[in-house]
Amino acid sequence: MNDRSASPYDSSIPTADLEKIAGGWFLDGEIRQLSERTLNARRDLVRKLVWFLRQRNCENCGLDELRAFLTYVSRGDGSGDRWGRPSGREKTSARTVQSYHTNLKTLFRFLVAGGVLAESPMEMIKAPVARRNQVDPFTPQQLEALLNAALQSRYAKRNVAIALFLLDTGCRASEACAVTAADIDLPGRRCRIMGKGGKVRTVVFGAETAEALARYLVIVPRERNEALFLSERGLRMTRSRLLQFCERLGRAAHVKDCHPHRFRHTFAVMFLRAGGHAFALQTLLGHTTMTMTQRYVALAEADLDTAARHFSPADSLRRLKGT
Repeated sequence: MNDRSASPYDSSIPTADLEKIAGGWFLDGEIRQLSERTLNARRDLVRKLVWFLRQRNCENCGLDELRAFLTYVSRGDGSGDRWGRPSGREKTSARTVQSYHTNLKTLFRFLVAGGVLAESPMEMIKAPVARRNQVDPFTPQQLEALLNAALQSRYAKRNVAIALFLLDTGCRASEACAVTAADIDLPGRRCRIMGKGGKVRTVVFGAETAEALARYLVIVPRERNEALFLSERGLRMTRSRLLQFCERLGRAAHVKDCHPHRFRHTFAVMFLRAGGHAFALQTLLGHTTMTMTQRYVALAEADLDTAARHFSPADSLRRLKGT
């Protein structure tokens, strides 16, 4: 058991020491063989926290500073900028803020357990309520507008390939960014995906997406270990860059709330509407349980119910007879 009275800090850490102290947290994650996504989330959190503290000339990181940081994560500073860059979002989703809160709590508990802090200031900050997002797939008209916008954009071949790949595979943003040239099998129209927790699965795509990917790969040939999707500067596409790409595409197409996960929602609902099986969908999406898959099933079944009532053969027959 740690002697908390011997901890060098009480309930706050000097900003100047934060990055160095957090290094032990990063190393702990590597030793425990956490996923690369989790490790990157830890590094990203500390980088942004230090940036925030320095921007506000905070000498220490304690309860008040952490509350201010989480408020900034949620709402920004009112100027439309976040982390020193322009952002099209006025407010971050509750789930994203909850993720920051969880990682901060993990970090400070680690520091307490390691004897760095006497107590964690995060224990005084309640987690934000993250209600389940409403499943809202794109309509056919919205999809057509998005693809037309991609075709007319500066990097048309790349942008069309990304949009079709997201729509046709239903993969998560982080998964799409992690795909390499070696993961793609164009003749077989399939792709190897590294999912959450390092779990590998195979997704498939149609001929239209395969053709779009082939046209894109002709422009910038790849080594097998290089990323499939690249930024405008030729670097691996990151999750934040992909989010920005979708936001720009949505603005150009006049489609609100365009983000990578909405493509995933759309894939799932369209798969079920076309007669796909729920258990097959669970595998394709990489869900460990049926909980989320059932939300898609419920929406698709509601659509079928509405369609069945509208196109009732008996009712149609009655209308034809004029009775």
